[in-house]
Amino acid sequence: MGTDKTGAMTNNEELFEQLLEASMETGEFIWRLPITENDRERVRSSKIADLNNSPGREGHAIMGGAFIGEFAEDTPWVHLDIAGTAATKKDGDLGPAGATGVMVRTLTAFVERFE
Repeated sequence: MGTDKTGAMTNNEELFEQLLEASMETGEFIWRLPITENDRERVRSSKIADLNNSPGREGHAIMGGAFIGEFAEDTPWVHLDIAGTAATKKDGDLGPAGATGVMVRTLTAFVERFE
């Protein structure tokens, strides 16, 4: 996803759309990633545990979402993969080099909408 796009996975379209609106308001870019049955099977394929949250490098960001989905079941959730966006080597529009605090603005705007 690079250093400027946070990946997002969800099991609930309405919840994701609310989060997407908040991200557009704050200027923190998110991009939705799919979770397929193949991804779920990879998480379930551990030889030593019930689930494997890291079944290989391929699609690694998606594996985090698939792993969470196994626990959350029907509870609405959104997983934000900030591995590539949590830190930066150079100053940017939203702050200096170092820890970015990515998604704090988005999550704040998202929560402020709830009553």
